[in-house]
Amino acid sequence: MKYVGMLLLFLAAAGTGCMAAHRLQTDRDALRTLCAWTEDAASQIRYMQAELPELLGMFAGHPVYGRFRFAGQILAELSPLTPPQMLWRSAVEGDAAVPDAARSSLIRLGTSLGTTDTEGQLAALALCRTELLKAAEEAAESARVKGKLYRALGVLGGAAVAVLAW
Repeated sequence: MKYVGMLLLFLAAAGTGCMAAHRLQTDRDALRTLCAWTEDAASQIRYMQAELPELLGMFAGHPVYGRFRFAGQILAELSPLTPPQMLWRSAVEGDAAVPDAARSSLIRLGTSLGTTDTEGQLAALALCRTELLKAAEEAAESARVKGKLYRALGVLGGAAVAVLAW
């Protein structure tokens, strides 16, 4: 019974390290997905003259972007009496799938989409994409370096706890 307990302690610590490494990879992937959306949104605005509800609908209904809930939330609460910029901030802040590194960029983007002319919206999307690309590169490096560290610490910590419990 003692060996089973030590094994469970080891697996719990190793699993915690692996989960922390996985979270870094999830953030990296989410940032890359948001970068892709800014490119898609810019294309829709440039070539289709898409308005904000259409952009949000594309984002909310697309299978690649499905993990993000803020666009659907904005669409659901959108009304002529409520400016979308007010909804945008609370929806982005409340979406757990949006990495912390992307929140401020997306909130700034929400103040420009639908309120400026085509060129202003394209410039805001380009700025947001640049910021998200930089954050994605940093997240990729962090996932590469810290991911290994978290997994190693989890395994070594689990081994240490198992030895101490012996």
